[in-house]
Amino acid sequence: MGLRKAGMRTVALKEWEQGRTEDETGYAQVYSLAQANIYPLTGSTAALLYGERVKKMRLMLVPPETMLHERMGVCVDAPPESPPDYRITGAIEVYRTHVRAHLERIREAEEADGGGPDAV
Repeated sequence: MGLRKAGMRTVALKEWEQGRTEDETGYAQVYSLAQANIYPLTGSTAALLYGERVKKMRLMLVPPETMLHERMGVCVDAPPESPPDYRITGAIEVYRTHVRAHLERIREAEEADGGGPDAV
């Protein structure tokens, strides 16, 4: 699956700054905008990796120049000014034409793990 310009949408990327933010989310108020394709995360490998959590996860594809890292917050369905509704898990793959990242819904992840991004 590659990057499709026709299905791109704008998402906001926020840095994880535990202990350095003014609010309780742990994410920076400053954000950068990126164009991305967002899909449900599917497949047998994803199901083995994440179990039941895969139902609340997404696959994000962005252009190769977009810098991503683990725990970064992503506003997919939330407005850019609000706390992110997804975070990037450790699964980031860089290709010549795009970067793939697995996104996990933040609220469900915290309830399942009993904590914030450090609990993953």
